Amino acid sequence: MWYTRDEIPSRTGVWFAGNSTGGFVASLLAYGIGQISHPLHPWQWMFIIFGFITSLWAFAVFFFLPDSINDAKFLTEEEKQYAEDRVVMGGTGRTDTTKCEWKKDQVIECLLDPKTYFFACISVLTQIPNGGTGSFGNLALKSFGFTSLESTLVTLPSSVIAMSTILVTGWLAGRFKNMTTFLIIAVVIPPVVGSAIIFSVEARGLRLFAYYCTGPGALPLTLGLISSNYKGVTKKMTITAILFLTYCAGNIAGPQTFKTSEKSRGYPTAFKAITTCYGLVVLVSLGLRMYLTFVNKSRDTAEGSASLIQADEAGKRELTAEDYEDVTDFHTPRFRYRM
Repeated sequence: MWYTRDEIPSRTGVWFAGNSTGGFVASLLAYGIGQISHPLHPWQWMFIIFGFITSLWAFAVFFFLPDSINDAKFLTEEEKQYAEDRVVMGGTGRTDTTKCEWKKDQVIECLLDPKTYFFACISVLTQIPNGGTGSFGNLALKSFGFTSLESTLVTLPSSVIAMSTILVTGWLAGRFKNMTTFLIIAVVIPPVVGSAIIFSVEARGLRLFAYYCTGPGALPLTLGLISSNYKGVTKKMTITAILFLTYCAGNIAGPQTFKTSEKSRGYPTAFKAITTCYGLVVLVSLGLRMYLTFVNKSRDTAEGSASLIQADEAGKRELTAEDYEDVTDFHTPRFRYRM
């Protein structure tokens, strides 16, 4: 809503890096809370403390986060118009969702759009590993020979690595607009290698290093790519709902790969599943890139307007009433997909 297509990947990265930052802070607090034994269990204190802080923050978001550019009280009317114009020109179209009707044809278009299923597959395949390590990562570390309290501390480097990876790849995706699919492949290769090491070696130090390689990094890149490649208010809402469903499905399925019977052997099935899922992400990302390249070339042939596209992205043409209409990427001349 607020950012251009060039800005979306880095902003998405900064937002998603908060997840890893939270994991870092939570690990430190968990180590301290883990010393408490009375009157409640440590896990109960975790729920109370983090639940209370989150609830307080919800009030701050409710009162101070504007619903749209037009509701931003810290902007003047002239600044609001400028902010909206720059996103209409360099973003993904109309931003004021409160004045747009729900459109059935955009829902159908989203469901018939091939790239929707590429993104859905990437979401599921990245969240199966995330659901497993997120829920039972500490159990895996305990199987390496660490105690429960020690496992909360040895996850700290993993959070730092994930945060750094997300920030750097987000910046690169914004700097180089057709690099994202390659970055997705780059960030899932270390987890493939790390997982393979975990279920094939016994040395604790090497397995711990390999565990650090399994951190997430592909989902924020995927979210940024989705935000840059969909137009139409209802269509964007639909893909958001689909991504949320696949995100939840992956996180439900992931923990099932950690079998209690494999505890003494370091959960080989779980790490084989991680290797398989991330390996498939590589193939799906390549397929997505090939599809988007084909569509872009088809549009170039049909429109022959490369110079107009460059002028659009540079913000050098005058906006018309048509630019503010709620249309999808399928029906927007000069729109080219980011890869």
